[in-house]
This record gives sequence, C-alpha cells and structure tokens, in this order.
Amino acid sequence: MKKGVDRRRRTTRALTADLHDLRYDQLYDRLSQVLSALPVIESRRDTVGAEAEYLCSIYWSPPNDFAPDITKQDERDLRALRKQVNALRLHIGKMSENARVAMKIDSGRHQLVRIEMTAERILERLGAHQPGRPREGRAERIASAAASMFERLTGKPSTLRHSEGVAYGPFLDFLKAVFEACRVTASAEAQAKAVRRKLRKNLN
Repeated sequence: MKKGVDRRRRTTRALTADLHDLRYDQLYDRLSQVLSALPVIESRRDTVGAEAEYLCSIYWSPPNDFAPDITKQDERDLRALRKQVNALRLHIGKMSENARVAMKIDSGRHQLVRIEMTAERILERLGAHQPGRPREGRAERIASAAASMFERLTGKPSTLRHSEGVAYGPFLDFLKAVFEACRVTASAEAQAKAVRRKLRKNLN
C-alpha cells in the first residue's frame, strides 16, 4: 500500500512540475527580452538570439547530460580555436566595407560566431561535468550559464557589489531577470554568490 502511495505522490509531483515548465517559444521570447536589455558590446549584438537558445537548452537539459570523452589535448585545441576565431571575427569587423565585399566574407561571419560560441559552450559544460563533482540542479546550471553569458555579451565581469552586507550590481539584476523569465524560484543572490565562489576556486 505504501509503495502505491509513494508512486502516486511521485507522479503528482512530476505532473505539477511539468505545469510550471514554459513552452520553448515563451521561454525564448522572455530570455531574448532580458538579453536585449543588457548593454551588449557591438561585436556581440548578432549573438543575442543564439545565447537565448542556449539558455533554453540549459533550462530543459537534465543534469550531467553532456559528458563527451574529450582529452586534455582536445580541450587545449578548443581553447586555441575559440581564441583564434574570436580574433579573426574582430579583425573582419574592423575591415572596411570595400575589403569585406571584395572578399565576399560578410555572409560567412555568422559561421565564425557559431564556431566560437560552440567552442565556448563545450568548454563551459566540460568545466561543469568534471568527474567527482556533484550534480547541479536547474538553478545552478542556469546561473553558471548566465554568468558566462553576461561576460560574453557585456565584456564586464559577473561580479557582485556589496553595501552594508547587501549584494547588488548589474550581474545580480541580470540573473534575477533570467530567473524570473525561467520561473526559477531559487535565490538569485545565493546562486550568484555560488557562481563567484566556483569561479574563484577554478582560478586558484
């Protein structure tokens, strides 16, 4: 009897959780608005839509869903690729219009953006899925992705400011907006602090 009750309770919880999930188009629209409100640097304006799609994928992805068999050399190659593609993309952006037209490269610039972002995302997920690390919940995964996204789009660090023990600042405001868009009820401040602790730990 007890097993049957427990099974029904689990089913009810699962169904209730599903009711709180957003449709893709709803979530994408919400996140696009949040990201567009950021002071995005000019070279990143054309990536806002792709970043919103990435947050959507984080929202629905189960914990530890991405653990490819990538070696340390593969990781170094990805980091080098990201750096070189970023430099090439920025150089193209500084070229004159005549030079770009002569090279016929404007139509391929979005491919460079996609390559760079794909490398960044793989490296981010590799960092979050090292063996022995605890599984992350939805709030943790969204907060980690939002921190990297904030830095990519604004060129500013995802730091917190404090006044009389109260945290504030652009990144915290952004994370609160992202959590609201995703209907995440966890504390944005607590998650932002956890992200900063994780970043400091990785640097040491």
